[in-house]
Amino acid sequence: MTEQNVLLGEKIPTLDRFADLDSVFAECRSEAFLELHERQKFRHISALLLKCIEKEAMPCFLLAAVLEFIDRVNREKILEEEYTLTLFEFWLNHFSGLGTDEIQVIRGKIVGRYVPRDEYQAFFPVGMGKRFAGSHFVAAHLSPDVDTTVSSFWGWMDAFGCSVAKGTHQWSLPSGLTDGHIQLFFKRMFGERVFDQVSRAEPTMTLTALDLLRSKDFAIVDRLTPVENITTDRAIIVVDDEGMFCGEWSSQDAEAVQHIMSAFSHCLRWFEGQCQSRLIRVLANDQTTAQDVSESYNSVLDTIIEQCASAREIPDQTLVLMHEYLIKIIGVENGSEQTFRELLLQLDRKFGSGFSLFLAKCQHLCSEELFDQKGHLKADRVQATRILEQVVLAMEEALDVVRKNIERIDHLLAIKEKVLDWPSVFVTLKSDVDEMKSKLGHRDHLCVISPEKNGRWFPIGIVLADDLRETVLGTVSFRDFSNPEETKMASYIDIISIVDHHKMKLQTTTPPAMLVGDVQSSNTLLAESSLKMNMCYGMRPQIKFLEGLESSIAEQIQKAFVTEPLAPDHGYFVDTKREIVEYFFYLYGILDDTDLLTKISRRDVLVVKQLLDRMRSLLAQKPVETVSFADLPNDQHFVKRAAKKLLQNQDLHSIYARVYHFREEEMEKSLLAALKNEPSTVFSDTKEQNGCCRIGQTKLFKTNITTFDTHRQRFIKLWYEKIMQINTARPHIDFFLHMISTVPGEKEVFSGEEALWEHKDEFWIWIPNTGLAEQHLVSFLNAFQRSPSAQALDIDLIITGPDAEGREQLCKQNFPNAHSIRIEHDHKKEPTLLIMRFKAGAMNSRKSQVSPYLPKFVS
Repeated sequence: MTEQNVLLGEKIPTLDRFADLDSVFAECRSEAFLELHERQKFRHISALLLKCIEKEAMPCFLLAAVLEFIDRVNREKILEEEYTLTLFEFWLNHFSGLGTDEIQVIRGKIVGRYVPRDEYQAFFPVGMGKRFAGSHFVAAHLSPDVDTTVSSFWGWMDAFGCSVAKGTHQWSLPSGLTDGHIQLFFKRMFGERVFDQVSRAEPTMTLTALDLLRSKDFAIVDRLTPVENITTDRAIIVVDDEGMFCGEWSSQDAEAVQHIMSAFSHCLRWFEGQCQSRLIRVLANDQTTAQDVSESYNSVLDTIIEQCASAREIPDQTLVLMHEYLIKIIGVENGSEQTFRELLLQLDRKFGSGFSLFLAKCQHLCSEELFDQKGHLKADRVQATRILEQVVLAMEEALDVVRKNIERIDHLLAIKEKVLDWPSVFVTLKSDVDEMKSKLGHRDHLCVISPEKNGRWFPIGIVLADDLRETVLGTVSFRDFSNPEETKMASYIDIISIVDHHKMKLQTTTPPAMLVGDVQSSNTLLAESSLKMNMCYGMRPQIKFLEGLESSIAEQIQKAFVTEPLAPDHGYFVDTKREIVEYFFYLYGILDDTDLLTKISRRDVLVVKQLLDRMRSLLAQKPVETVSFADLPNDQHFVKRAAKKLLQNQDLHSIYARVYHFREEEMEKSLLAALKNEPSTVFSDTKEQNGCCRIGQTKLFKTNITTFDTHRQRFIKLWYEKIMQINTARPHIDFFLHMISTVPGEKEVFSGEEALWEHKDEFWIWIPNTGLAEQHLVSFLNAFQRSPSAQALDIDLIITGPDAEGREQLCKQNFPNAHSIRIEHDHKKEPTLLIMRFKAGAMNSRKSQVSPYLPKFVS
């Protein structure tokens, strides 16, 4: 089979991987690497990954290669904690040393698209260089289906490539993995652990210190640094000689500690002054004896600290703190109740200050060198002055040693923590906003640390109090939904971007970027915008037959088919493999949400054609039209005929055939798993709407009908047990509806023949016995009976359960157009349910055929 005859479904590209990773990881087994601290290993690994990315020439699409590198780091347990793409992005932002423009290129290489950042205004409000604070989430709705999974993944790719926020960019897939066939495709393209490595499975969106960290607005100082060399105009982090965290210092700390140090310094100056003055006076007297000299300095040494004149001038509260300081920091047993002599001896023991020399010099003043045997002064004034000078010099040198030690930042930190009882407070990268706010107190920042071995910590950065006090700390983009109740996010996260095809009700603090349209899949909207961008910066045509054509026609062809790289001097690119993979995903999303194009709009049809044409042109490297609509009248039947023509196209068939074979098998397995009370996706496609409704849908293929019909009552019971748990936990959810819908399989669609099914589809409806719930049921019945779908069908209403008679009268009053209304007496022991039965395949669209008529909660 020639290259041109190979179908698109068989041309799924294999994404590139980094070459010779063995030699890269050999470095991680060296002795030098193994001796590094954990944070040094993390930075080294991240630098190796960056080096691998930088080596690759543009254009390229390196996401799969990056994820393979990350997976190998984790499999070989090179780091103690799991390494993720989020952590690499965090390192890239803060510690790579690259500038903003250089980082943008790295992002472009990873996502396979490097374009002017303003181009991303198609998806995000990032004009004029705007970057949002904190981190950015791109979110799928709860119980994600294929449409929201695909659209949110490529939304995350766009956000990552654009650098929407200053922090990291995270893909929120709240309930974890989605349908099996899309799982397999994700894993085939990006590796078995792609969901673990890229998606965030937590049901809530909250921020941590990692998202708010600042790595530049602080200073790191050595613990031996004199305080006079430190300015407190910004945050100070104190470290030891290995760079490990000792504490943090601020202007508030400096002011509080200064009161204690000033009090202590005043007392030392009093001692210094009294010693000097008393010795000078006593030696100036001709009648001075050795005993007089001894008494002059001993009287000062034996003075109790708190009784000296300077201490009596200190405020009582400060004096108490100085007393604690002398005990806890200096080590004087009785604190300020001790004498200066004991203080000097302890200062000697603690700092090696040299006061013992001073005391020896004092004793030398009473020696025989100055006094005779009777104790009278015998030396002349010059000799006495010289010896006195030595005493004073010894005291000054000892005091100088003390002052240098007590003015070091580590000494002041000890006072802060042990005397003032202000321990250095820090958080880790995993600390959430609530924890940070609870620890903040009066502080203007919090230090962020990374735990190391042996209970030590390495400082990474800070979180500013001003940042934590902001109303908005992070941002989110919604894909395939727009109502905040369809996800769980913290109040400090703001919505800035929406791509959706449902009705909406929301309020934002700033104008969001919105792609909203009357289409059947969110991926239709994404595909339209991505096609425009990719055609501008992807492959360019060099088509000789354009010469001589009318300029308008040539321009149209030029825009439609792109086959040659953009001129190198622009520097921008969209990698061809990225394009093809992206379009496969879009097609899967569109085909799934439109049930193989059976519910579709004009825009959906046209974008599917554009995707197929573009993919085939990229592979053939020349303009190719896979499907032509030229022979179709542009009338009210155009969309249906165009969809049929697309579905019978060999290229599109090669894409959806395997998927739908797989889906039929997966649904059968899921039905059987549910019957065994094993994990199942039978009831997973469920949404909460309008504040009080929970509406789900199970899509069955013809091959699944036998299993479902055989165990129908068992499935109803399983559904009822699930909704009772929801209603018990959240009583405001009081209207439950589940759709059992039949969708055509691959063979039925490709044949083009109308499906003739003998069975019927169903709606199951349950409400609790409350007045408000009954109002909600009445509201739905009245609204739904007037819908085009209900008016076009013969709908049978079947009521089961002990309250069936009461519900029968309610249905007759509010759904009078029903084909029949009857009670099933055989199921009186079953829950009270309202079951609608109608032609199979007639109502498959939850969005357009049911959701507009759901009741609303009015507070």
